[in-house]
Amino acid sequence: MKYYRFPENKSVKAGFFLFLLALQLLSRSTMYSSTFIGAIPAQLIAVGLVCLAGVIFLIHNRKNWKPILTDRRMIAAAVFSAVILIPMLLKQDWQLMYFTVLFCMLFPVLLSYFTTLEEVGRCYVLLHLLLSLCSLVGIFVGKPLVHAGVIPGNPFDSPGGWHMYNFGLAFVCDRNNLNDDALRAFGVFREPGLYQAFLFVAIYLNNDVVRWNKPWKMWAVNAVLFVSMLTTFATGGVAALALYIVFLFFDKGLYRDKRLRLLAVIAIVAGIGLLALAMAQGGTWAYELFGMVEKVLTKNDSYTSRVDSILMDGRLFFQSPLIGNPMEEVMYSVPNNTATSPILFAIFGIVGGCVHVLSWVALAWRKERHWLMNIILLVILFLTFNTQNVMPDMFFWLFPMLALTERGLMLPDKLKERG
Repeated sequence: MKYYRFPENKSVKAGFFLFLLALQLLSRSTMYSSTFIGAIPAQLIAVGLVCLAGVIFLIHNRKNWKPILTDRRMIAAAVFSAVILIPMLLKQDWQLMYFTVLFCMLFPVLLSYFTTLEEVGRCYVLLHLLLSLCSLVGIFVGKPLVHAGVIPGNPFDSPGGWHMYNFGLAFVCDRNNLNDDALRAFGVFREPGLYQAFLFVAIYLNNDVVRWNKPWKMWAVNAVLFVSMLTTFATGGVAALALYIVFLFFDKGLYRDKRLRLLAVIAIVAGIGLLALAMAQGGTWAYELFGMVEKVLTKNDSYTSRVDSILMDGRLFFQSPLIGNPMEEVMYSVPNNTATSPILFAIFGIVGGCVHVLSWVALAWRKERHWLMNIILLVILFLTFNTQNVMPDMFFWLFPMLALTERGLMLPDKLKERG
């Protein structure tokens, strides 16, 4: 597969990092787009940045326009467009959200011309390392300094009714929507449940896609990202992290080392002890922990809305499995439709839903890994983004679609080699 690369230098790498950071801050799931800029203006700015990147790419490769426009990547773009637009046309469902999703699917195709999944993944991991550090500093340093009157907190109220402090690259909650002291990490996102979904993407990329020259770098990044995930107190994200740590223990072959097995037992015992101590002492930590556990053990609004979403989306899918249902009918079928994968099947039908699943399989499946381990990993990944509706967010589509594009484009060459 031919690449049309930009110059390999630090300026280009820094520019690409800032480009991804800007797109992350402008994405549909952040506090910036929901509270400060507005969803539509933020999306228009993001589209403008991507178009600008495309223009710069074409100018830099002005002598290669013909091979670029006749590249197999254009077939991928046409297929993805058909998956989204044909159901829209057949249903005569004139909603701009179709074009939002299509834009999210085509952006990885553009990136595949000049970069790879591993390179974009490394950049995104470093981006979330920065955001995680800012979040942790904001929670454990910035917030106490605001309370002490040392620094201004730039306070505001989020759309969900949380009283927040604005530290630029981190939004820190002070009191929740019930006016209780709160300790949940938001990052730059409008709620912790959204933060955990994209933070987990970075965690997965760090361990399975990015090729670090020294293993300790991967584990050092893991340490920061894992702690950030725990501070979200998002039930789905914390549960997924616990399962993923067990998965890594076996997938990385750590269980073969007697010392690491002993360390794992010590860590589990220490973790249980710290949890018991935090709950016994009470306070904010206990409040958040009890709240997280309560979502699983009791039929509260959070639990029932997610179950209702899955059931209703499944019912709508079987109602029209080929081309799906009108966008608005699906999105407002329940008061808070939060299950991304069932939503995609319900709106785009069997083909669109299968493309979504196939893209995550392309990202996570490894032929050298046992099939059962691959399935376990996919279940963990699907758990993180099916507690929220992240369908219109660019970074939900970026890495699976980039993986699907890369694997799909390389398939003819592999078949030719085998033939």
